[in-house]
Parts: sequence; C-alpha cells; structure tokens
Amino acid sequence: MIALGFLSAIYIAMWRGKKVGILPRTIMNCGLLALLGGVAGARIGFIIEHWKDAQRWSFWDVINIRAGGLTVTGGVPMAIGLIVLYLWIKKVKIHRFLDAAAPAAAIGLTFGRIGCLLNGCCYGQVTDVRWAIQFPAGSPAYMKQLEQIDLLRDERGRLITPEEANLAVQAKKIATQVILARRKSKDDKDRLPRYWNKAAFLRHYYEKDGDQVGLSADAVEGEVLTHLRGLARHYMRMPAILLNERRQDMATGYNKLPHHAERIAQRVILLRQREYALPPHWANIEFLKPYYEKDGDKQLMDQAAMTAEIHARLEQLAWTPENMCLPVHPTQVYQQITGLLMFGLLTLHWRFRRREGQICAMFVTLYGLQRVSVAFFRNTSDPIALNMNPFQWYMLGASIIGVVWYVLVTTRTKPIDKEAIAADVVEMEAVLAAQHKAVAAKAAKQTDDKPQPRRG
Repeated sequence: MIALGFLSAIYIAMWRGKKVGILPRTIMNCGLLALLGGVAGARIGFIIEHWKDAQRWSFWDVINIRAGGLTVTGGVPMAIGLIVLYLWIKKVKIHRFLDAAAPAAAIGLTFGRIGCLLNGCCYGQVTDVRWAIQFPAGSPAYMKQLEQIDLLRDERGRLITPEEANLAVQAKKIATQVILARRKSKDDKDRLPRYWNKAAFLRHYYEKDGDQVGLSADAVEGEVLTHLRGLARHYMRMPAILLNERRQDMATGYNKLPHHAERIAQRVILLRQREYALPPHWANIEFLKPYYEKDGDKQLMDQAAMTAEIHARLEQLAWTPENMCLPVHPTQVYQQITGLLMFGLLTLHWRFRRREGQICAMFVTLYGLQRVSVAFFRNTSDPIALNMNPFQWYMLGASIIGVVWYVLVTTRTKPIDKEAIAADVVEMEAVLAAQHKAVAAKAAKQTDDKPQPRRG
C-alpha cells in the first residue's frame, strides 16, 4: 500500500504539474528524493530520540528499518529540505511546485494508512465504541496489550488466577495505589510500580491535569477491571507450555519464543539423560513425547533440530486465530477519512487560489491538525502539558507555521500571473516534444544500424 500510495501521489502531482508548466521528470525526481530522504531522516530522528540505546547497536541494527524505528519528526524535515534544495538548484518555482504536490501528498498518505490498517500498526487505544476493531494474535496491538500482563501480578510478582473475584480485588488495589500516587506533592518523584510501566492508561490517570484529590476511584477501578478482564482472557487461552516456569511470565514475544524453545529443548534432553518424567503441565504436549520417548542413545539427541521444531510449534500455539486483541480505536480509518477530506478541500481550493503557496500552506495546517487530533486516540508517548505529548506539540507547531505561511503568502506575494503560467506550459510542452522527438530519432537510428538478415 505504501508503494501504491507513492505511485498515486506521483501520478496526481505529474497530472497537476503539467497544468502549471512543471516537467514530469522534475516531479519524479522530487518524489524519489522525498522517499529516500524521508526514510533516512526518519531513521536518523529515531536514533537521536533513542541515543542511549543506539550506542549499543551494531551497524546492521542502525540501518535495519524492517524491524521498525522511523519517526515523522525526522523524515518530514529531511524530505522537504531535499526537495527545496533540488528545486532551488533547478530554478523551479518552489511555491508552484509545492501547490501541485500538496493534494498528491494527501492522497498518498491516505493509501499509506490503508497499509497501516492491513499491517495492524498505528492502532488506537482500548475502547468500547461500536466501531472499534480487533486485530488477531501476533499483531502489534495484541503483543502490546499482552505486555501489560504485569498488571495481573501480585506484590510478589506472581500471576494471579483469573477468577472474577481476584480480578476485582486486583483492580481495587491498582486504583487505590494510582490515586495515592496522584495525591502526593509535585516534588515527590515517586512513580507507579516498575512492573506497571507499560500500562499507558494508568499513566493517563496519574498525569492527568486537574484536581488530584477529586479523582474518581470508581472510574479508575472500572477501567482497570476492564483491562484486567481482557488480559486474563489472553492468559487463560495461553497453553501451559507458553508459560515460563520460574517467573510464570508470558513467553509470546518475537524475542522470547526462540529463547523459550531452547530452554525447553535443554530441559527435555536433561530429563532424558536422567530418565526423569516430563513436568505435569507438559504431559499432554504431543510433539514433545517423541523426543522424550525416542529410542537409541540418549546422548545423541540433536538439540538444534529439537529447538527449531519446538519454536515452530510454539508459534502455532501462540498465534492462534481465536486470540484477538482488545477492541481499539481504528485510528488508521480516522486518518483515511480525514486524508480524503484534506484531498477534497485542497482540490476545491485549487480552483479558487489567488496566490502561489496557499495550497501547500493549507496542507501543512490541515495535516498538523489531523495528527494532533488523532493522537488523542492512540497509544503514544506520555503527555507533557495540557494532556498533549511532544509529538502533538510538534504537529501543532507545524499547523501554526502553516497558518502564518498562508497569511504571509496571501498578504505579501503577488497574485497568480495566468499569462506567465500559460507561457511556462507552452515551454514545457515544447521541451516534452523535443524529448519525444529525440527518443524517436534514437530508436530509428538503432533500427537502421541493426544488421539486416541475408536473403537466401
């Protein structure tokens, strides 16, 4: 979908650029610069944000974007900077080009969000609205929610049994502790327990603005109980072999499963060597029995082959279609709808524009407002002020820049010179005709130079 969005954006920009005298090759080159520069800038931005962790990465970890790690805060400035530099070198009118590219960017981003929906990324917060969606097991939303399994731990770190009474008691304990933490003075740096650090909805209550003493215990307890029920559903559906024995931890992450499979293989080999029985919770695991009951020399078992097979079987158990994540906001759909609205507004405003640069300034304003509003429904970073996180403030600043840009373009620049645009269109058509003529002449010359077959 990203490729389809890129191609559709290029096509629309080329179609609109021809109407204002911009060569298709210029738009194609700028599109490639935006793609390469955007990816590079997004990766650089992510590395800067996670500099402490990045210092321990290998070179492959730095350039491996398939594992994630891209930020719009680095990609957009890099892409825009390269495009503006290229246009300045080629002496192309920047405002005219950006006006032609803005509606294309809106439709390209819309296609990109369709890809996010299919991939299961960029999902929203847990909700009970009627239009909420659920993603299957193994999806990013499922794995992120499963990481909050720590909320089911007691004071000693053990997973509680998922009966409704136990969940209610645990929810009350969590709500009480959250409210007590909220009532402390601002100078107290104590935070929620470390094993709750992945529960974003708890931080929302802890860092919420307003009267700390007036926080409703029933509201917190009700939301926590809803989350605990969903987590308990995951916990109850997980086969026993997916639970580590010592810590009773969930071994379902992409990085945990291989290690867990290796530990199981080592345990089975050790049991065979000592002629012990399998653990009770492994007794019904059919694919382990052949290894344990295998005839022959007990010292010659292939641990690598066993680990590979156990890993494959664990993946089948962990990613069963019956397991679904909790209902979440379809933020990808929200951005698809608003992206289409942006495209429609920009296309409509194109007919009534009076200054070059108005369309692009309007796009920057609308896109910033879109990201700010949708971020309220997503699991993003912690808020820093007015219940808005750093990314929202960044995009709000972009929207303000777009408004100022629109006002300056409207008041400080000359009206569009339609005669000059018509002359540029004529010049562009002459260049294209010359290019086509040169290509045809080259093809004809190659045909003439080709040796003719001899006749009998």
